[in-house]
Amino acid sequence: MIGFLLMLIPPMILMFSAKYQNELELGRAYLPIYFQDFGFAILLAILFERIIQLSFLKNIFFRNTIFVILSLIIVSSFLLNYHSVKEKNRALSIPANNFYLALRNGLLNPAQSGAIMILGKDFFYQQPEKYKQIFHNLSAKDFDVVEKEEFNLSNANTQKIVYKVDYDFGNNKSQLFEWNNESKEFKKMVEK
Repeated sequence: MIGFLLMLIPPMILMFSAKYQNELELGRAYLPIYFQDFGFAILLAILFERIIQLSFLKNIFFRNTIFVILSLIIVSSFLLNYHSVKEKNRALSIPANNFYLALRNGLLNPAQSGAIMILGKDFFYQQPEKYKQIFHNLSAKDFDVVEKEEFNLSNANTQKIVYKVDYDFGNNKSQLFEWNNESKEFKKMVEK
């Protein structure tokens, strides 16, 4: 019963969230999938026990063959999930760490406190309040941090300076841009 519940409950919890419906796809590792795998493993163990109790599987050869097949399935599932997590980690953690180091090394030094700071596209985690705290801790400056999608430059308050912080995944460089009201475009100030 526990195995069956572990297979069904995790996806039921996530099925109502639009975020996870858009984010999860077939073959992508995620914590609820591990719970499902564990539930499936419990069901397979129970099934394996029932099959062994059958008279024709009292033969050691059949038991060992089934054990090897199930072991291969479990190991290949683990390796697939491990590879998926490792790739995701490489795709996000390394750039996030490089960005953090650039912030520590003065990426925001040219920016003025009190300005608006826009998070660039394809940014790591779209959580402006957390970045506001990180920016303050590393630069001792306060910024109004907003996501790119939530900020309309045509309606921007011209009283405040507008910056955009971005990360170039191709060159592994952190970038700071300043909005130019005359040319109506961002001008690169710093790249680290």
